[in-house]
Amino acid sequence: LFEDYWLARPRSAPLSVLPSYHIGYDAHVPRLEAAIRSLHGLVGNAVTDGREVVVGIGSTELIAAALYALSPTQDEATASVWSRAPYYSGYKQSATFFRSAGFEWAADNASSPPPATAERPLI
Repeated sequence: LFEDYWLARPRSAPLSVLPSYHIGYDAHVPRLEAAIRSLHGLVGNAVTDGREVVVGIGSTELIAAALYALSPTQDEATASVWSRAPYYSGYKQSATFFRSAGFEWAADNASSPPPATAERPLI
């Protein structure tokens, strides 16, 4: 999302990243998953039984993963991706960046979602 900003300012912020910063979530995922399931069970706002908890580094990656996971598997079908305004700008960028044949952004200036069909499901 911020590539254009930093390309326009290549020397504005020197950056050093220690190797220890890149330690992954692997050791913490079981505790995180248990906490997420417990919280949703307590609040009652989501069904977690029989569902996967997906952990990512940022929302852009998770949005892209969700789009691919929810896209139709048939070669001839393309899903419409829609979100009510105001929406997070990463939704549109994720839906258009990969130029996937499985989904495309359909929310520009739309106050209601496009109709879903077998040939064109809605995400």
